[in-house]
Amino acid sequence: MRSQTFHRLMIPLLFFISFTAVSTKANGQSATSTIVSTLLAKATPDECYKGLGLNGPLPIAQPPCTAPAIPKVNQAYVWSLATANNNDVWFGTAANVVCTAQNPRNPNPQQTSAYACEFGLSPYAYQSGGFLPDIEGDWRTPYIYLYNESTGQLKDMSPTTRDRRLTATTLGFRAASVIGDLVLLAGPNINISRGINVFAFQASTKQFLGWTTISGFSDIRKFTQVNGVPYAGVANSNGTGSIIRWTGTISPPPCDSCFTYEVVGNMDNEAAYLAEHNGRLFATTWPRSRPGTPLAGLWMSPAIPTGGLRSANANSWTEVFNFGNYEPDSFLAQTYAGGPLMSFGGFLYFGTMHSPASMSAWKDQYGAPTTPEKQLADFQGTLRPVALFRGSNFDANPTIDVLYGEAKLPVYQPNTDTWTMVDNNLHKSPLYGPSGYGNPFNTYTWSMTIWNNRLWIGTLDWSYLANLSGTTPFGNPYPAGYINPANFGADLFSFANSSSAANLESQNGLGNITNYGIRNMASTNKLYFGIANSMNLLTNPSAPMGGWELIQAVPK
Repeated sequence: MRSQTFHRLMIPLLFFISFTAVSTKANGQSATSTIVSTLLAKATPDECYKGLGLNGPLPIAQPPCTAPAIPKVNQAYVWSLATANNNDVWFGTAANVVCTAQNPRNPNPQQTSAYACEFGLSPYAYQSGGFLPDIEGDWRTPYIYLYNESTGQLKDMSPTTRDRRLTATTLGFRAASVIGDLVLLAGPNINISRGINVFAFQASTKQFLGWTTISGFSDIRKFTQVNGVPYAGVANSNGTGSIIRWTGTISPPPCDSCFTYEVVGNMDNEAAYLAEHNGRLFATTWPRSRPGTPLAGLWMSPAIPTGGLRSANANSWTEVFNFGNYEPDSFLAQTYAGGPLMSFGGFLYFGTMHSPASMSAWKDQYGAPTTPEKQLADFQGTLRPVALFRGSNFDANPTIDVLYGEAKLPVYQPNTDTWTMVDNNLHKSPLYGPSGYGNPFNTYTWSMTIWNNRLWIGTLDWSYLANLSGTTPFGNPYPAGYINPANFGADLFSFANSSSAANLESQNGLGNITNYGIRNMASTNKLYFGIANSMNLLTNPSAPMGGWELIQAVPK
């Protein structure tokens, strides 16, 4: 129970940070950027929107729209991205993720100037005669696309039969890979208890080969290839995680041989991102975020044998770091999720991810604050922008450095209903700067790759979304000056080497301030960004527009 006596927060507002704005150019690069970027393709309006609860029955009308209806763009994320043949870019989408990613028990329909979430008022929801739970009412069928760089053409590759789109049982396409001549796109079944859906194509002919649902898994996040062997991280239906090795090969449709795999790693939480470092495969994990369940962390495989990891290696993985090794607040440590990771300059770099939903979990645990002062104190205490670490010597005595983070973090004291500043559990100061790269709304390390001899990192920055709501997740207004419009849009950073700080490449969503996340990266001789943007009501071509974007970058 909360103390009935109010205790003012007696610590500095650690994350009340004013990020120094840098000059940016119209194309989204900062003055220090090393790239030139070009928008290749963007989601287009696909429905006519009349207002909350006014859009049924199914099917919903499509543009052109008649007033008072307005165009709406539902396809929000490039949720997966892979390249083939230096010309082809394959990607899968997810719709209205700002709505479907929320997890309230009783979601309240909401409409802002930039997006609408209908939840139970959607014609897709049970409450309105549809077939989905209210929280998934804003789901729409995801798409598979192929962009050809040589022709500049975007092609919808989503397979259909005479009467239906085969992707219509998929929540969204969260993983993509090109394995020789085999292209795979995969994501959770819309009823995640049923497994994951996997779609296969032939890269050379662009032929659709077939699809299947694999039971026993509830999620698949990311593929990586080591010496030509493809691996992916999955969530098991029981809450644990695994690493699978894809063994599928091409055969004529329905290509049953495309969908074979073996489990080569097991861990205590959902496996998220993967990378090879010094002859071993590493994986970050996502937590179950329930008291008593394991913390998310970093896992290491045994040495990768000739020919790659096999099922005999599945139980030989070791956790080499968990986020409780850094975070001193035991409850908030449960909310950390592992982000992308990459081997660079002799170190393994890995970042964190922090959902604002963790603040709701904290309120469930300790109760909602009842005064404006305490709302602000609890918001500041629970806010965790991204931290970035690097590690070495994992197979002997691991050394972990904090690159961007905090030497001290606020820890809640339930007995006195106060927050105190406590050293991080590594007892190390950050080498380069504060959490979030100085921006408190950078709360996801969302993408990472090596290209042009640099390590590239993309974030999720929810300052634009915060500005739309005007209030923190605890219900209090943001203090004057806390939200800086110069920060709107996801951030892009690069490291030139392992001995200097990150270079700011873009601070404004690569030219669109409503692009709140650089969700995916893939590279050939060029670098491709898959963008997250759920602003489904922003369809005016004369202003920043919502919907996914595919962006290409080349060196300056």
